[in-house]
Amino acid sequence: MIKNVIINGALVPVEDLREGKYNKPLPFPKAYLKLLLNERKYEGTISATALINGPMDTFLKFATNWNISPDDSAFMLLGTITHNKIEHFGVITEGKIRIDMNTGIFDLLEEESDMSLTLWDHKTSGSYKVASTIGIDYKLMDTLDNHGEKVIVKGKVKTSKSFFINPLKIDDEDYAMQLNIYRIMIEKILENPQKHYDEGSLDLDTFMKLKNLKGRIINNLKIFFIARDGSTHIAKSRGIINNLYDHQVEILENKKVVDFINKKTSEVKPNLDKFYDTIYNFEDSTPAQKLAHLSDIAPRKCNDHENWDGRKCAGFCPMVKACEAIVEYREVNEKKQLNKEDF
Repeated sequence: MIKNVIINGALVPVEDLREGKYNKPLPFPKAYLKLLLNERKYEGTISATALINGPMDTFLKFATNWNISPDDSAFMLLGTITHNKIEHFGVITEGKIRIDMNTGIFDLLEEESDMSLTLWDHKTSGSYKVASTIGIDYKLMDTLDNHGEKVIVKGKVKTSKSFFINPLKIDDEDYAMQLNIYRIMIEKILENPQKHYDEGSLDLDTFMKLKNLKGRIINNLKIFFIARDGSTHIAKSRGIINNLYDHQVEILENKKVVDFINKKTSEVKPNLDKFYDTIYNFEDSTPAQKLAHLSDIAPRKCNDHENWDGRKCAGFCPMVKACEAIVEYREVNEKKQLNKEDF
């Protein structure tokens, strides 16, 4: 959970901010701070978003204390704010649902003019992520002047990038899985909205929005991108010439999605359950005892796909030090065990 907020280079305890003990002027509105500190508590379920992340990432967010920078989180919060504004004008938005051990808050479910249902997910992303997701590729073409003649610079024909969508370059695997997880959960609820409401699988607001869609299925899954650096030179160099993009993802086979949900849930839920069962003893432990305990119950570390080939660890994960300590502790103990087996 968040322990400190980095304000003007100093670590400020979250408790001081929440209890009004921090008396210095904030370099941002108090509302921004409240949004920044709006954490989800572990309640025995694993969210659709957490399923996409690596199990170690999800575990450490709940089991360790870490620091957060309002500056580094600016674009994330901008996305959240824009997201909330867009959904204010939607018909079925911010739906909170629960199926078995998993929860989700889908962004936007809309009925099209042909009566089909489209499930939207809103993303505020950098141009690199947008380009890679929708599969933008390029080929070098000769640059022509106004007369259709090749432009020659220093004896060589000048070339420029011609951008196009290359289906082989589309990298939307995680987004497709996340939207399909929401799709399956929503369709399960639409089989009998009243039953799921009575069981507590959805709140009253979501129930009132979904009850008239009983028996329907979702026909389209789409991502709505806002390119946060759209119109800049770097964005245009990647083929992102607009600020808004939509991208349709594949409706995956239900079995593939359910198998993914079950596998990823089993990789982190038992670990978190065990952590919270022992949290009172954990809080009174020494740092060395805490490390030993976390190393014993933490799940596997994130694989290359989950940690973006190490880029997430290098600059985007606030729990990286705790993760590295656990991995190192396990490696040392493994070597000790191997040495014992030599005798």
